[in-house]
Amino acid sequence: MRTFGFPSDELFQIVKPIVGDRGTVSLSATMTDSLVEIAGRGVSKGSALKQVCDDLGIDPADAAAFGDMPNDLTMLETVGHPYIVSGAHPVLRDRGFAIIGNHDESAVGRKVRALLD
Repeated sequence: MRTFGFPSDELFQIVKPIVGDRGTVSLSATMTDSLVEIAGRGVSKGSALKQVCDDLGIDPADAAAFGDMPNDLTMLETVGHPYIVSGAHPVLRDRGFAIIGNHDESAVGRKVRALLD
């Protein structure tokens, strides 16, 4: 759902109770011209990542994920090694995930390399 001249965070607060449990509402960008995504019930990055881990025989506790927006929350909660970038949305920062640095300064790439060493 897209609206112009209206902040994403505010549109999310309006849309989420309207959709209720009939779908999954997510916030993937903080913009003046808002963007809120609506998917099927239970569809999220977390549910997709869980399925991939199951398919590959990987324990999610052994996996890492990186995020910056509220739509990443389910994915970060699924893995054993969740990381956020320094400019992450307050919803993620308030969860206490490890902050790895700024995405513009290759923070994700540096962390992946460190994890693989």
